[in-house]
Amino acid sequence: MPLVFLGFLLLIAIAVIAGIVSILRNPNDALRYYRSKRSLVVLPVTFVAYMASWLIIQAILRQTHAPLWLSLLAGVVPFSVFMFGLRADRRSPPAP
Repeated sequence: MPLVFLGFLLLIAIAVIAGIVSILRNPNDALRYYRSKRSLVVLPVTFVAYMASWLIIQAILRQTHAPLWLSLLAGVVPFSVFMFGLRADRRSPPAP
């Protein structure tokens, strides 16, 4: 379980660093995006759904002692959740 918390902290650090880099790259667009209602809803929901799907799948795979090919195939689910959130976020331009 400590590795899960370490992964969670690493994911938060990556998100914070990516936000800082995007703000430094183009401050006006980045601040407009982070102030939008879409980013306030889509980003946290995508993050929570990704982490929940990843944790649940890992717990199931650990309990069943699944083979490697099934573990790799199960990795598609969190990736698809992430891509769905990215698509929902980019679907329309952020509100001014």
